Amino acid sequence: MPVNIDTNSKTISGNVDTMDAQFGNLWTNITNSDFKKLNLPAGTDFLVKIKAHENTVYSNIIRYGNTFADVDKSEPIIFLNSVYCLAIAINQGNFVTQAGLMTHIGNLTIEFKAIEL
Repeated sequence: MPVNIDTNSKTISGNVDTMDAQFGNLWTNITNSDFKKLNLPAGTDFLVKIKAHENTVYSNIIRYGNTFADVDKSEPIIFLNSVYCLAIAINQGNFVTQAGLMTHIGNLTIEFKAIEL
């Protein structure tokens, strides 16, 4: 799935490219330049939905942060990984395992929708 951006609804979606075995992070194909088009600051909360074959396998509200210190220990965070794409991790934890995604490796799509407060 190519990256889709809707600036009106503050939504961006794409694919899960990698599940990092060493740290349990989930990497997407959504680049920093694509994400910047939403014009949202660090600290924004997003409803994150991960789907396998059109079935939602994970749904939760996650904060976008610049560093892991932007969330408490054991809390999930959206961040830019080392190749400047959106990723999800758990501060001092394993997101892939905790979210139960190990059985869904391959063909996952992901959507980030900003939460209006």
